[in-house]
Amino acid sequence: TNTHAQSFQKAPPRTGGNNRQNNVQDGAKIVGGELYTKLRNHLKAYLEKICE
Repeated sequence: TNTHAQSFQKAPPRTGGNNRQNNVQDGAKIVGGELYTKLRNHLKAYLEKICE
């Protein structure tokens, strides 16, 4: 058995390693925004139509 104390160093944080994940999230925000706009416009037109 080894009785010597071992020292462990923390690995430095990675920068830019999750760039793809950030791009996917940005894309989701864009698509979500477009869907929200389309839904809002559709509901507005629908409400105007049924209130005539």
